[in-house]
Amino acid sequence: MPTLVGDRLRSIPDTSDVSWWSQYLPPWEQRIDGRAVDVERTARLAEFDDRVRTNPGVPLQLAGPKMHRVQHRSQPGTWRNPIPTVPLPLQDQVWVEQRTTDHNWFAVDPDAGMYYEASEMGPVWFWASTPWKAGYIRVYNLNQRWDAQRASITGGGLPMWPMVPRIADLDEGAGGVQHALHFIVSGGYSSEPHIAPARKTDGTRPGHPLRAGARLRLTEAAYIQLMARAQTAHDAAVIWALRHHGVIVNDRTAPVGHAIRFGASPDLKLTLQLRLIDFELVQ
Repeated sequence: MPTLVGDRLRSIPDTSDVSWWSQYLPPWEQRIDGRAVDVERTARLAEFDDRVRTNPGVPLQLAGPKMHRVQHRSQPGTWRNPIPTVPLPLQDQVWVEQRTTDHNWFAVDPDAGMYYEASEMGPVWFWASTPWKAGYIRVYNLNQRWDAQRASITGGGLPMWPMVPRIADLDEGAGGVQHALHFIVSGGYSSEPHIAPARKTDGTRPGHPLRAGARLRLTEAAYIQLMARAQTAHDAAVIWALRHHGVIVNDRTAPVGHAIRFGASPDLKLTLQLRLIDFELVQ
């Protein structure tokens, strides 16, 4: 559905025909409602009692037919050549997430079966032959195993967009979202090694109960209480998913609050008020 961002018209595409590696049984599609609780880490998590935000912030655009060169960094302070090409959308413009200083860009080409992620994305005014730059770029083939390709731009290495619910799934209410959700930890998570399904980590906090790849779900008590207070179909869809598929710790952010990723759609209807004490870690 078209939506106005600044003075530019943007369109959020229907990506329901894109297979997000379902044939390879990705971990975000696996249910965790039967797993045992990690009692020790759950007890430590309860000490935080922080809010978990559910506001939108991850746009996705349909890839355009024209390939553009993008300068990107190979190591901090350096820039890589040859310059990769990506199919930028909508007349050479990119809709980036601007809620933080780390602008992310996502695109999908359903015809070619390709998915693109870029961090620190933006225009470059002083390189005439290279109109765009990005800190890191990942190009995924949706017809090949996700874990046989380079890790995502996310801290945990899992591709982000497969864990962001589609509006069509949210509209179905409870049971409509059949995958885990993408979880961001405020201020960083444990410096311990990552655990499956994460592929890497950028954790820096010693002793933190959450590690890259950790899976959390709503407690039974929180699930019952939240369902009783649900006001929209989107609320019910998310609450159900948080109990049966949970969230996967896959990134960290500045200390502005923990968050679950949702697409930046004007059709999103969420009224949820979540806190970390509503969740338990599973083994």
